[in-house]
Amino acid sequence: MNTKQVEEKTGISRQNIRFYEKMGLLHPARKEGNAYRDYSEEDLSTLEYIKLFRMLSIPIEEISRIFSGEISVPDALKLQREHLTEKQKEMQGAIRICEQMEKECSSGNTIAAAEYLNRIEYEQHTKGGFGGFREDYQKLVASEGIRQYSFLTDEEVQTTENLTEVVRDSMGEDWEITEEKDQCLATHGELTYQISRKQMRQGGKHSRISTLVILTLKDSREVAMPEKRRHLMYTLHSVGKNMKTHKWRSVLSVMFSLFIILLLAAYTGSVRNIEKQQDILPKRTTIQGTVYNQNGTLEDGLLIQEQYVDGIASSPYITKIMEKASLAAVLANEPDNQHTLNGMNEALLQDKMTGVDVEWNEFYNFKKFDQSFGICMVNQNFAKTQGLEIGDSISVDNYYFFLDPQLLELVQLPLNSVSMEIVGTYQITNESKDGVLPDIIVPLSEVKNWYSDEGMRYYASAVSFYVKNPKELNALKKELKEMGFNEIKTELGTDYSGSTVALNDQEFIETSDRLARSQNLLQSFWLLILVLVILIGVVVAYLITQSRRNEVTIMRMLGVGRKNIVSSYTMEQMSLFLMGMLAAIVVIHVFAIPGSLLLLQMILLFMASYLAGVMIAVGQMIPSRNVRMDHTS
Repeated sequence: MNTKQVEEKTGISRQNIRFYEKMGLLHPARKEGNAYRDYSEEDLSTLEYIKLFRMLSIPIEEISRIFSGEISVPDALKLQREHLTEKQKEMQGAIRICEQMEKECSSGNTIAAAEYLNRIEYEQHTKGGFGGFREDYQKLVASEGIRQYSFLTDEEVQTTENLTEVVRDSMGEDWEITEEKDQCLATHGELTYQISRKQMRQGGKHSRISTLVILTLKDSREVAMPEKRRHLMYTLHSVGKNMKTHKWRSVLSVMFSLFIILLLAAYTGSVRNIEKQQDILPKRTTIQGTVYNQNGTLEDGLLIQEQYVDGIASSPYITKIMEKASLAAVLANEPDNQHTLNGMNEALLQDKMTGVDVEWNEFYNFKKFDQSFGICMVNQNFAKTQGLEIGDSISVDNYYFFLDPQLLELVQLPLNSVSMEIVGTYQITNESKDGVLPDIIVPLSEVKNWYSDEGMRYYASAVSFYVKNPKELNALKKELKEMGFNEIKTELGTDYSGSTVALNDQEFIETSDRLARSQNLLQSFWLLILVLVILIGVVVAYLITQSRRNEVTIMRMLGVGRKNIVSSYTMEQMSLFLMGMLAAIVVIHVFAIPGSLLLLQMILLFMASYLAGVMIAVGQMIPSRNVRMDHTS
C-alpha cells in the first residue's frame, strides 16, 4: 500500500504518517526502483494502535516506550488513567468556578476578579486544582526547549562555510544546512531554524575570541500568558536548569550553607547551654548558713542573741530557719540526775527526725506540736527507763545556761519548774540523720515563753537556715553584715557568742565563676563572628556567582533581560541556601542542638550577606566591561 491508501484506510493525514515515521514509530519498506514507501498490513495495524493511543492522549514518547518494550501496555494505560484523573479534578475545579461566576452574572452582579483569583489561588495551594499554572510552566519549558539552541565554539568562526561546518558537527548529520537570501538555515524534521553568530572577547586584549552560535526557530510564537507569570515561569525554569547543569557546584553551595549554619548552631548552642546551666544552677544548688562562734569552732551550745535570730527570720533572702534552745532538766524523783531538754521549731524538728521512728498521740503531728503548749516528746529509751508512755505527764525543773563573766565558762542557773503531757516518742534508727537526740523535746515557742515568764533574756543555742535564691547571695551577705554578724577569724580564742555566719557556698561560687568566664569568652568572639558571617557570606557567594561570568555573558548575548538574569540567579542561590538550611535543621534536630533566637538572627544575617554577594556579583557581570559582542548572520 502507498501513503494515499494508508491515509484513506486509517484517517491519519500524510503529514502525521511521515511524522510518526520520523519519530521511529513506523518503519515501512521501500519499493525497488523508485524507493516509494510500501506499507504492509503490520504497518497499518501499527498506525491504528498509534491513533488509538493518541486518542487517549498518550504522548508520542510514551507510545515509543510501549513499542520498544520499555513499558507494558497495562502499565502505560494505568499511568495515563492516573494522569487523566488528575486532569479531570483540575477541570472540575475550573467548572465549579465557572458555574459560580455564571450565577453571579445572571443575578446582575459585577464579577469581582480579585475575589475569584484569590479563590483559584486557594484551590491551587490546598486542593491541587486548576492546573493552568503547572500547564503554563510545562508549555514554557517545552517552548524554550525547541525555540532556540546555542553553543560556544573554542575558536572564532569567520565565514558562512565555517559556520555551516560547525553547526553540522555540533548538531549532528540529521540537521540539513541550507542558505537562502543571505541567511543560513538549519532544518530538523518539520522545524526550521535561522543560524546566527556572535563574536565574544572576554578578559584582556590578549584573550582569544570565541563564537556563540545561535539557532532560532523561524516563525515561533511565545506561549500566551501574563507577563508576570511568564517571568516567574522563566525564572523557575532557569533555576531548575542551572541547578541540574551545575549540579556539583550546587552541591557545594548546599554543603557550604549547611557547614556555616552548623558552625553557627554550635556557637549559639554553646551560649545557650551556658545560659541554661546558669539558670539551673541556683535551682539545683542548696546553700546552708550556720551561726558559729567567733573562731568557727562551735555551732551548738552557743548564746545567740535574739536580735540576731529576729534579723535572720525577717530576711527576704532566707528560708527554712532551724532554731534550737538547749536546757538541762531534772526530774522530781531524780534530783541528782540531769537530762537534756531542747526546744525546737518545726523546721528543725522535721530535719532532726528524718529517718527517726516517731510515734504520735492520735491528735498530734509536727505542725500541731509546734503550735501547742504544755506538751513534750520523749526519747523512747528515756521513757522506758522512767516507765513513761504517751499520755502520761512529766514534771521537771529546768536550768538555762549563762556565761560567767569571771570564769568565762557556761554555768547552769534555775529557770522554772513545769509539768508537761507526753504526746509523742522517738527512737533513733540506723537511718537517722542525727545520731544524738535529747531526752526531752518541747516546742521552741514554749521555751521562749518560759524565758519571758521569768523575765529572762532569751538566747538560742543553735541557728541554721537555707538561702532562698543563690543568685541573691551577695545581697544576703551584705544584709548579714548589716545585722552585726562578723567573719570567722580562726586566730581568735573560743567563745560562746553566736556572732558569725558560715555559708557553704564555695562550690556554687566556683561553678558560677567558671560559667561566667565561659560566657564572657564566647561573648568576646561575638563581634568577630558577626563580621566573619557577613564577610564569608558575601565573599563566597560573590566568588561562586562570578565563576559563571561566561554563562551570564552568553545569556545577555541571547537577549535575556537583566531582570530575568538577576531573578533567576538570586532564586537559584536562595533555593540552594534553603536546602542547606533545611539539612542543617535536620542535623540540629537529630543531635538535639539547642536552638535560640540568636541562631535565627545569625542565619538571617548570613542569608542576607549571601544574597548580597550574589547581587553584587550579578550586578558586576551585567554588563561586563571586558566583553565585546559582534552580531553576524
